[in-house]
Amino acid sequence: MPEQRPASGIPASRAPLDPATLADQFRRLIDGLPADFVRPADTTDPVWVVYQESQPLGTVSALRTEEATTWRIQASGERMHALDDTVRALRRPRTWSRDRAQASDWARRTLADPRTVLIDLETTGLTTPYAVQIAAIDAYGRTIIDTLVQPQEPIEDGAIAVHGVTMEMVREAPIYAAILPRLADALTGRHCVAYNSAFDRECLARETARATAAGHPQASALWQSLTWADAMEPYAAWRGLWHAGRGTYRAQPLGGTHRAASDCFTLLERMNAMADGPAWQLGPQGT
Repeated sequence: MPEQRPASGIPASRAPLDPATLADQFRRLIDGLPADFVRPADTTDPVWVVYQESQPLGTVSALRTEEATTWRIQASGERMHALDDTVRALRRPRTWSRDRAQASDWARRTLADPRTVLIDLETTGLTTPYAVQIAAIDAYGRTIIDTLVQPQEPIEDGAIAVHGVTMEMVREAPIYAAILPRLADALTGRHCVAYNSAFDRECLARETARATAAGHPQASALWQSLTWADAMEPYAAWRGLWHAGRGTYRAQPLGGTHRAASDCFTLLERMNAMADGPAWQLGPQGT
């Protein structure tokens, strides 16, 4: 790293990120790999050159408004909510343009498939969960199904804190077996796209097993007719925030409200952006 101004201190990675408090030189540990920030000697503006192992990655600057501070990569104009994410963007592999193009192509092809539905489940918890809410929309944003479900199991407090669905809200809701005719009409033969689809698939598989054991063979027939895709990995590639410690793109939060229908519409927004928009648009808060 070349000599610039003397460092007045090296904050820890979790130091506050008010640009006015940051030193002329400082270091942050980002995904297990240090990044060094050096303000050019000819300015007092909130601008730093980022170095990794003495090699310059690029220049970042802070943009402050009354509402928030965002961080801008000078060369590309990309803006991020978090300073660390600018470094993740600067660390992208050379294959990112191709990876991003493949993610965009996946989104276009998926949205053009008439079988595609975007699906989301809210559940009783994270461990062996059952559904408390199921929603699905098509690629045009038309609601196919949106229903509360009586899970026949208690809802964990932690889950309620996330999605807000209480036992009182589902007390009179139909059980999964009772909504099977509606689900079959809405979903049979569909290509289900979810965000972190393994979780939704596992929950539906558990509901299918319980309904089948209770004498509802329609549940198994519906399950076997479905195909699945996960939007999380292509969206991570499209956003392009590289996790140097893991050697992969960093998974991004969806940014929804954690209510099933709302999260479906949020996912549709993300996929439309992937299909049509620039990858460096400002992502959801916290990404």
